[in-house]
Amino acid sequence: SPYQYVSVRTDITLIKEAEEVLHRSKEELERMVQEQTTELREREEVLRSITGAAQDAIIMIDGCGNITYWNRAAQLTLGYSENEALGKNLHELIVPARLRDAHKAPFAHFSRTGEGPLLGKATEATALRRDGVEIPVDLSLSAVNVQGQWNAVGILRDISERKHAEAALQKLATTDPLTGIANRRKFN
Repeated sequence: SPYQYVSVRTDITLIKEAEEVLHRSKEELERMVQEQTTELREREEVLRSITGAAQDAIIMIDGCGNITYWNRAAQLTLGYSENEALGKNLHELIVPARLRDAHKAPFAHFSRTGEGPLLGKATEATALRRDGVEIPVDLSLSAVNVQGQWNAVGILRDISERKHAEAALQKLATTDPLTGIANRRKFN
């Protein structure tokens, strides 16, 4: 029968307190992540609602030139559905073949630096619709850095009607309405 015993005691109070703090911290972090996730989903929904209702085509491309966002107005303006456009190279899809080479160097510079001569400015350009017709567009570009990679967001507006109206006004201003020949303004 035993006549002695040896006992080793360790006070684990601090360990238990630390475990409790970690447990509470974990729950707090999970709650914060859930709140942030909900807020991000709500913001994404607001953004989708705004871009979906926009009358201008809104297109986003990644640093390789591949389309990552394509709104409904882009579909109506250019003729490609969202499924047809996503993942495709924008330059090959909507830039006329004769203009593609002119886009390569500035886009390569933009991909590296997020800078370019057209950023933050409105300019006129030519876009190619799905049916092969070239249309004049107003183009506004901005840069967005996503996970360390420069992305471009373009807003396009078909200005075909405006161009036709300008040409008609130019003709009216420089030709005689009765004879159809050049008037004095044209010669001046």
